[in-house]
Amino acid sequence: MNILPQSAVVFGLICLIVSPSTLAGLTPDQEIAKTTGIALFNQYKAISAVPHLKIAAHAGDHEAQYYLGEAIRNNKRYMTTEAQTAYEASAAIGDVYSMIRLGQASDDLCVKMNNCPKAQRTPKQWMDLANKTANQGVERGNAESMYLMYKKTGDDEWIENQRRMDSRLLSSA
Repeated sequence: MNILPQSAVVFGLICLIVSPSTLAGLTPDQEIAKTTGIALFNQYKAISAVPHLKIAAHAGDHEAQYYLGEAIRNNKRYMTTEAQTAYEASAAIGDVYSMIRLGQASDDLCVKMNNCPKAQRTPKQWMDLANKTANQGVERGNAESMYLMYKKTGDDEWIENQRRMDSRLLSSA
């Protein structure tokens, strides 16, 4: 009796059950739509990405919501109500990238055009929340949070902190 194939099946089922898509509640079709939308966005095809991203965004996927906001904002060249709604939905789930984008709204073209959408919070409140959320991630040792703090502050110390944490993890393994 060969145990390896049975172990592989069990491992595969565990990976499927605990995959990020499953945790986000995405169906396989929604996951395909999300992946396609992000790929199109990264190819500078924001208009083509929107319908795909909407599928996963409406399912509650924070990453798809962020990219949907980006695709709409990039296409229109300013913050629209639809983009703002997507960012706010993503930020409500804890997406720091969306919080930062909402925190930068005071520099958006909509300010010059005097037609910014009504926001749930002020840009300063969003930026404060982004800082708080990222700092909580830093305290947990989250490398992406350290990177976000580096990008926000320009302080190389965040990268050094990340390297030190990586070194500790490697030495303890």
